[in-house]
Amino acid sequence: MNGRQKCILILGLVIFMAMALFPPVERAWPGGAVGTTGTPEGSFKAVGPHSEFIGYRYYYSVPELRSPGGGLGDLQIAKDVFFIQFICLAIVVLGLMRTFRNSKLSLLRGRLYQPNQYLTYG
Repeated sequence: MNGRQKCILILGLVIFMAMALFPPVERAWPGGAVGTTGTPEGSFKAVGPHSEFIGYRYYYSVPELRSPGGGLGDLQIAKDVFFIQFICLAIVVLGLMRTFRNSKLSLLRGRLYQPNQYLTYG
């Protein structure tokens, strides 16, 4: 592993730590009856479990928020978004590490091809 690959690996670890400290957050509600707006009093519609993407929050400061229906919505990490981010980061880091590896072909090309060896001036 050369110096460029080590730098890319360290940078990938730093980005992963930032992703872990500031994960994607979603507000999830359990299923139940929710009051509908614009309808006569007492009418409810059944709603299954659902979630809403909130954004990115610091991991240790995720407060509990009120849901639109009046119940408490649980804030939780959006695991699917986090997993997709992790896979993309792994693909980019591994691709860059593969790009910057020392290959024998480039070393041989440097030894065999010497452009000034056959050029003579004057």
